[in-house]
Amino acid sequence: MTDTQPRVLGITRKSLEAVVIYACPHCGAPGIRDGAPVGDVCPQCNGKRRRDRNLGELTASMPLWLWHCVLAFKWVWIKLTT
Repeated sequence: MTDTQPRVLGITRKSLEAVVIYACPHCGAPGIRDGAPVGDVCPQCNGKRRRDRNLGELTASMPLWLWHCVLAFKWVWIKLTT
């Protein structure tokens, strides 16, 4: 491989993460507006909403520890070849 050729390692990690967004317990308004969570206070009735529950990562194409190993290998490979 010469120095003018680009180096590409096409490995990606895909994951699915989830957050439960609760509706307002006072007026029943959804906890989302314009595609974003509204926060701790309901914008409709100014009542206190229940905190959103972050479920974290549900599934992934490869374990996170393995992905960190791949990233470390890529970093070392790039440093050694440049």
